[in-house]
Amino acid sequence: MARVVPELNPDLIDQEGERRLYLAARNLPEDYSIVYGYKFCDQVTGAVIWQADLVIVHPSRGFIVLKVVYGEAGFFNGRWHEFVQGG
Repeated sequence: MARVVPELNPDLIDQEGERRLYLAARNLPEDYSIVYGYKFCDQVTGAVIWQADLVIVHPSRGFIVLKVVYGEAGFFNGRWHEFVQGG
């Protein structure tokens, strides 16, 4: 089982998609580390720029940063964009 930070009760995760991803990721082999709710901050001001839902880290395979999106997402002009219905 993967090392999870923070280790928490999945019932405390409000969003179903995030909860399902958290539950699946923590069952990865023990050489994986999982970080839930990682905040990317500005190096100067410390302000939160973006929050990843999950970061999965492996010592030799690298890492992947995941964001659960409800609705649609697309990549254009060098950036990811969320499309929220009615928004």
